[in-house]
Amino acid sequence: MNGYKFDDSWAISQLQETLQLAGAAEPDQMVAERLAQLAPVFPLRSIACLRLMIDGDQEGWGLPTWREHARTILRTAIQSTDEEAKQAAEDLVHRLGAMGHLEYRDLVS
Repeated sequence: MNGYKFDDSWAISQLQETLQLAGAAEPDQMVAERLAQLAPVFPLRSIACLRLMIDGDQEGWGLPTWREHARTILRTAIQSTDEEAKQAAEDLVHRLGAMGHLEYRDLVS
């Protein structure tokens, strides 16, 4: 048992739907931490949720507070065997770089 009340697959699906509708989930740092934990099992969904969280961070204050969790999610997806997750993670790293977040560029070769 993972210590959480909901099935992981259901929970990440609900999070993705919430982020698509609302653009944010609070507390965002805890959400990012949980995504980092789920990334090894759900790399593509984790990247999709991270992208939605970044899109929803209108003020730009969120990403710096969950930077390490974002790195973990990105690194996990890039190192996964899921080619779609790898590509999505690399695309997100490039997008972050274009936004001025160059600290992720070492994750892609």
